[in-house]
Amino acid sequence: MFKRETEKQESTEHKSYENTKNSAESFMYQRLSIKITLVSVFAALSIGVSYVLAPLINIELMSVLLFIAGFLYGKYIGVFVGLISSIIYYGWNPFGVPPIPLYLVCVSLMAFVGFIGGLVKKSKPSITKIKIKRLIDVGIAVSAVGVGLILLGYFFSLIPALQVFPGREYLWPMFYNTFYIIGIILIPVGIPISIIGIINRKKLSEEYLQIANLKNILKLASIGLLYTFIFEMLTTVVFAYLYYNGNIMIAFAVGFPFTLIHLIFNTIIFAALVLPIHDAVASI
Repeated sequence: MFKRETEKQESTEHKSYENTKNSAESFMYQRLSIKITLVSVFAALSIGVSYVLAPLINIELMSVLLFIAGFLYGKYIGVFVGLISSIIYYGWNPFGVPPIPLYLVCVSLMAFVGFIGGLVKKSKPSITKIKIKRLIDVGIAVSAVGVGLILLGYFFSLIPALQVFPGREYLWPMFYNTFYIIGIILIPVGIPISIIGIINRKKLSEEYLQIANLKNILKLASIGLLYTFIFEMLTTVVFAYLYYNGNIMIAFAVGFPFTLIHLIFNTIIFAALVLPIHDAVASI
């Protein structure tokens, strides 16, 4: 009798162990499948948006999307998304495949921005608690920035190209037209944000009471500015050795308008989009 009870108890314990083991394995595979899905979704989004914006020189959302991937799900996913997105996009670029040195630098830097997003999440966990107090104000601010950029583009268009780019006058319209394009993009982006804020005014005032202070938004803007500066400087050095016999100053001068556009755009985008997208995706 005692022997039967012992065998029964051992059998029960064995089944319990097997169930626990199966549950652990199932949970592990589930986490793995979720990570694979996240990498695929963010990579597809980054690549798709990059192809859409390809005609606009130095206007890109890949950097901020890769940063958000790392910011949301950790540095490893950020790096994987960065590698996959950049390998595919730069490898099948609408303007042709870049030279190998430039290709490797771009791929490495895109993986790096995903890594930065993961580091920011790890070192600054409080930043993920930031929410937007008034979507109405945010929408108005985004649209106002768009209007300001259009006015700035108009101001630049009044300056003769010969004074800025002697011998390369064709670059000047490309420069100030980019401000028009960014402004035209930002104005309609701000309108639906404000409408959502108006519709949900009461709910938002309660739900988003503890929100974004200027300090943390400036942190994100600084990250976007610093990363873009590193990206532009490294790619300029590569360009100099590929096309200008190592003369970095000439390479920098020729590409300066587009460098400036990239710096301004990414600074604004990092400040304006990281927190709203984080809150939207994290709530799913």
